[in-house]
Amino acid sequence: MESHNEMNQLKSIIEYVFQVDIHIKTQKRHHVDARMVFSKILQNEGYGPTVIAKFLKKDHATIIHYFNSINSILKFDQLLMDRYLYSKDMYLNKKETPLYVHDNNKLSNKERKQQAKIIALNNEIDKLILEKSNLMNTVSKHKRLSEIIEFIDKQTPHGQEHYVMRKINTMFNGLKFYG
Repeated sequence: MESHNEMNQLKSIIEYVFQVDIHIKTQKRHHVDARMVFSKILQNEGYGPTVIAKFLKKDHATIIHYFNSINSILKFDQLLMDRYLYSKDMYLNKKETPLYVHDNNKLSNKERKQQAKIIALNNEIDKLILEKSNLMNTVSKHKRLSEIIEFIDKQTPHGQEHYVMRKINTMFNGLKFYG
């Protein structure tokens, strides 16, 4: 019975972080991401696909698919990676989550406004995380090419940019890259 309590604790964390109900039967990306993170954290804790599938009311093959897919998705989706790490940290450190209520009809006006503020702030955080990721990609590209850019900047006389660009283009057209 302790495993059921742990799963419920993780469920509330995931639902707080992703702002979804993981038991809703839908294939929307946000819901599937939440279920995959839920499954990955439990897998890391030693739970098998059958136990997780029973809790989520899914087929065990679905959970195995989550196990096989989540790692490659996390490599390319920084927002999902951040949510995964945040959820895992909350779960492993037994941090409490604010109560997440799915039925807005049960909320008072004050609670409804607070819930709307939380959702708006989470959306803003998501945008900032995505913007940070894009900026980091740009910075890493610039670092890789910074010496080349500096060299071209020093060697190109003002007014000759078009000529230098044509020469660079000709040079790259003649290069053969072997992977």
